[in-house]
Amino acid sequence: VELVDTPDSKSGSFAGVTVRARPLVPNMN
Repeated sequence: VELVDTPDSKSGSFAGVTVRARPLVPNMN
């Protein structure tokens, strides 16, 4: 399960790349 930040999930921002003050949700894709 990869964690993606919701606002930029389509922009290629993944956990470890863009992990700032954004809520992370499980990537269901």
